Amino acid sequence: MTQDVFVKVYENLNTFKGQSSLRSWIYSIAINKSKDHLRSVKNRQRIYREKVVNLWRNKDEESPEKHSIQEEDSKEVLQTVNELPLKYREVIILYYFEDLSLKEIASALSVKLNTAKARLQRARKKLKPKLEHDGGDQLG
Repeated sequence: MTQDVFVKVYENLNTFKGQSSLRSWIYSIAINKSKDHLRSVKNRQRIYREKVVNLWRNKDEESPEKHSIQEEDSKEVLQTVNELPLKYREVIILYYFEDLSLKEIASALSVKLNTAKARLQRARKKLKPKLEHDGGDQLG
């Protein structure tokens, strides 16, 4: 990814207008490239499936059947989260999977703290009925 950033910088150096420092311009390219990478469906699904499984895994009680059920439940939770509108999906992922505080989420999304809180609350409300039909309250 670092190489991609520097290739992008090289290719677009003629578009740099000097309104900010070169360093901040390169950072913005790096941030955008990172976001593009994280948005990739394949990568996102793999990372979050692993995180959900790890959240539920209890090594003392691990059996093949239990592991299989957890894998299936993880896929269902991720599918439900991915069906949310982007603004709600972002806060759920950042809060539950990336372990960011609401203050950090607000900063990362460039929104007010109360906006981040409201989005998390609304996202939970949208997820709850979809996840409860299976008898579980996975997101607490």
